[in-house]
Amino acid sequence: MNRPLAFLVFPVVTLLTAAGFMRGGWAVITVEDLPTALNVRGTTPFAFMVRQHGVSPLADLEPTISMWEGRDTLSFSAAAGAKKGLYSADLRAPRAGEWRVRINSGFRDMKLELLPIPTTPRVVAIADHGHRLFVAKGCITCHQGRGTPKPLITAPDLSQPRFAPDYLKAFIANPAIRPPTNPQLRMPNLELKPAEIDAIVAYLSAPVTATNTTSPRR
Repeated sequence: MNRPLAFLVFPVVTLLTAAGFMRGGWAVITVEDLPTALNVRGTTPFAFMVRQHGVSPLADLEPTISMWEGRDTLSFSAAAGAKKGLYSADLRAPRAGEWRVRINSGFRDMKLELLPIPTTPRVVAIADHGHRLFVAKGCITCHQGRGTPKPLITAPDLSQPRFAPDYLKAFIANPAIRPPTNPQLRMPNLELKPAEIDAIVAYLSAPVTATNTTSPRR
């Protein structure tokens, strides 16, 4: 389980054939505070960051958010926040259900689809919550997780437990503790909260059968 931190840093990409990606054509979308439920009697605040290569916040975008459940589809425009690269919208679920949410960043074709968000809060295991966060924080842009789609960027496969939990917590909280093997493709610091890191590490460390939430599509 204890492997060198270099294994968790983005390696030299060999599978990116589109030169545009290497010149800056991709970004990581990170939901700030993932809602556990959507409000059907009002709005639900929803904010996210867009960072080029997961590092540099992107300003002056015009993101939109798509939301659907069954045949009902809604669209929301996201406004720029006080911090560069931060965008927000007030989501409204018109009825109860399990709503899919997709963030269209406005930067090239970069999108992020979340796992379904219910309208009724429910208690979930920490590993299941970590699965949702692994998606919502944009980890799936670069890493394969259990039950997640193939990533855009080729970084270490995390679909099976392979790192000690304490090791993961320290590295996710501060990737700078290890210099990147490739300065252009380094593990970004997404400024996750300790509770978010704990949940993601629980998901990455759990037995394969511990999480079975429906995966998002690309």
